[in-house]
Amino acid sequence: MSLALIHLPPDKMMIAHTLVLRNVLRRLHLG
Repeated sequence: MSLALIHLPPDKMMIAHTLVLRNVLRRLHLG
């Protein structure tokens, strides 16, 4: 994960984290 996410406003940060989490979960499910 890039450090640039830390400098985003909280709402954009939440969106970014949600996208990252969704990506990770999908990768785990595909195994």
